[in-house]
Amino acid sequence: MEFPQQTPRFQVPESVVVDAEEDDDEEVEEWLLEQELAREGLYRGAFFVIVVGAELEAYDSTSIGSYNHLIAWYTLTPISTILTFALLAIFPVVIYPLDPKFPQSPYPYAPYLPFPLPELLTAAGMWSMSLLLREFVYSLPSSLSLTLPPYASLLLSLLATAFQTLISVSLQLAAVVLLLITPTPGINHPTWHDHAFRRVWTIALGWAGAEAIVGIKQGYENIALYRDVLVNVKKISEEDSLIPGEGTVSSSVSPALTRSSTRSQELSPYHDEDGPVRGERQPLLAKPPQANGLYRFSKNALEQEVQNDLDQLIALRSREELEEIYGIPVIHVPVFISCLHRINAVLNSLGTFLVLSAAYLRSPLAPSIPDRPPIPSFSSENYSSLLQISRTLAGLTVHRDSILGLTAVAVVICQMGLSLLHTAWVLPKIGVPTHVYVGLLVSLVLFFAGLALWEVLV
Repeated sequence: MEFPQQTPRFQVPESVVVDAEEDDDEEVEEWLLEQELAREGLYRGAFFVIVVGAELEAYDSTSIGSYNHLIAWYTLTPISTILTFALLAIFPVVIYPLDPKFPQSPYPYAPYLPFPLPELLTAAGMWSMSLLLREFVYSLPSSLSLTLPPYASLLLSLLATAFQTLISVSLQLAAVVLLLITPTPGINHPTWHDHAFRRVWTIALGWAGAEAIVGIKQGYENIALYRDVLVNVKKISEEDSLIPGEGTVSSSVSPALTRSSTRSQELSPYHDEDGPVRGERQPLLAKPPQANGLYRFSKNALEQEVQNDLDQLIALRSREELEEIYGIPVIHVPVFISCLHRINAVLNSLGTFLVLSAAYLRSPLAPSIPDRPPIPSFSSENYSSLLQISRTLAGLTVHRDSILGLTAVAVVICQMGLSLLHTAWVLPKIGVPTHVYVGLLVSLVLFFAGLALWEVLV
């Protein structure tokens, strides 16, 4: 018995199947290309030209275009950071004006250092001290890790991270204490009506500003480490590859990776335009050109050649250290992630300072508040609600000795968690985007918690 053939209910067009196979092939080619470039110590630049029907690959040796392209994209990071600072600077002035009953600040500013200069300078100085101590704290585990087993190195890293986080939070609180921030007479608790709110807000922006300047500068320096190892990748058709020309290879020769070390060529005294490409894969201290059978030695030329080779080795070592921490080349981090990371740092600073200062002003460690004006009488309508509020405040006053300690511990735990995610033990496994998104959540929690403690959200 013969059964009639049934057509399938769903038919996939052949073009869709072909497109899917082509996408898979392109992904495999991309992966193989990255592996081949990595073996040569090179990195793909910004330009990637695809020609339909391409069978051969050629690697353009010009890296200046790729480097300038990366720099142009990274410039979005400082631009977004400046816009964030501008918006947050005018936020308390426009949205939350001061109480008209207390238009003047009780803090005695010097004529030559008016508001907000003391707050900005103190915060920047405290962050600079934190940076110096951070280098010292993290250098100890690095120097001892070579002589200790892996688990001991991990333990030292955890201790160094915890100690550095504790130092950073302590310096943030110290900035508030040094500037003698107290509530305005007549205001007995932290509120956005007070001048203290604006002062704390300014201190947080000063801390975040110093961190942003150094972080953006390091970002440009990290990109500059890849300047001499960037290549432009182009796929050319087989017909074009038969024509000899610049940036192409013949069909009888396997594709080769070439790179022009622009900086080395400009500085090297032995550079020849018709000679081979010079770069990190060139042997150190290559023989200088001959003239009449004799070598022409020059002391300055040799010193410059040695200096160029040392610079290339230092850049190679720096790239390896960065890739060990991030898990990927720094130039492969999306620009959006870099911008978001800088915005996270600003929100984190604001949230941390607002939370710590609110807890500090509620603690007995805060400076004594001057005499307040008499409290006006209230009608019986508000008595029940005010009685409930007074009981809540009384309960907080009884336990106010522990408010600052508990708040500081919570802030240290949050900051330490973010610091641990940024270590070489964790960051390569979770990825840079995951770390930035987690940092965004923590920063938003701290930011809104600080606003709530200062009654901004009421």
